[in-house]
Amino acid sequence: QIELVKSVDPSDPRAIYKVDALSGATLTSNGVENLIRFWIGEKGFGSYLANLRAGEV
Repeated sequence: QIELVKSVDPSDPRAIYKVDALSGATLTSNGVENLIRFWIGEKGFGSYLANLRAGEV
C-alpha cells in the first residue's frame, strides 16, 4: 500500500511505503495518489504485479 502523507515519520516501520506530500499541493497529491492506484489496480498492471509476486512471471 502506498500513501501520500504530510510529514513521514522515519521511525514508522511502514515509512518505506509512504510518500512525503508537498504542503499546499493537495490537488497534485490527490492526482498522484489516484494515478498510482489506477496503474497498480486491475485496470492497469494489477494482474501482472499479482503474478509477479506469485512467481508466475
